[in-house]
Amino acid sequence: MKIRKFLPVLLLVGMFLASSAWAGNYPEFDAVGVDSANFFAKNNIAYKMVTDYFKAHPVDGKYSLEDLSNFNGSVNAIYAALPEKFSASAGTAFTDPCWGQFKSVLTTVQRDGSYNWWIVLQMQPESDIDLNIYDCVLKWQGSENGGLWGNAEQTGRWRAEWGKLYFSPCANPDLTVVAYPGPYAVASFTEKQYLDARKTPGLWKTTLDEVWYTSKAHWDESIVIALPETGYYNDRGSAGFQLVQGDIINVKIQVPTTNTADIYYGADSVVLKYIGMSNTFLIGVGQ
Repeated sequence: MKIRKFLPVLLLVGMFLASSAWAGNYPEFDAVGVDSANFFAKNNIAYKMVTDYFKAHPVDGKYSLEDLSNFNGSVNAIYAALPEKFSASAGTAFTDPCWGQFKSVLTTVQRDGSYNWWIVLQMQPESDIDLNIYDCVLKWQGSENGGLWGNAEQTGRWRAEWGKLYFSPCANPDLTVVAYPGPYAVASFTEKQYLDARKTPGLWKTTLDEVWYTSKAHWDESIVIALPETGYYNDRGSAGFQLVQGDIINVKIQVPTTNTADIYYGADSVVLKYIGMSNTFLIGVGQ
């Protein structure tokens, strides 16, 4: 009982002793290509605050962090093996029916499709990483019958002929998130590592390896990725390693053949958000 009584005090003392380590941290977001050009970054005040700050406070007085964030292997030899990119197996990108101002690839009802985003961390994270997924989920052929308005749908959801509404977990896309070592990775991080999600509420961990997630209409989904630590293990028992600037995050979404909706994803659909450490900026190539 005495230990429990003084535990809050000890934690508070520890927080004050560690306060100097809190200085020099910045909100940061990363996406495929030039971060400031991401459709959702341009149209959301929280993202714009980050972009505007780094434009007003250039790194070393000359680098605007969000404008010099293109880590494409074709223009940056460091990332030639794993360039920052988006790929999709289901077809060619066309104008997105929900958003209208960027292109996305459709996976139709009862068809499988895979999507991959390769994103370079531009700063060393000092927080968990929020994975935001912006997609478009419509009823079958909804884009041809009014689009979002009147055809909004949820993945895994379907209605029987007699009107009863059902939800089938296995009809939802599954999500995998893997980190790969970049040019400045910690020495022990030499192979890919599967990252964990923190379930909210509750904050219990689950490894992001082909786990189902559900999405609705044009609403974004947010998954909290637990920051891995060297010497600790993920939920399924694999070794974890600290992430630093230059490490690469691969987000993969696999749509199953049991899919019950038309689902659209594009290069701009995935954004990683976190708190980065000062003096760990990584400068890529602007467009």
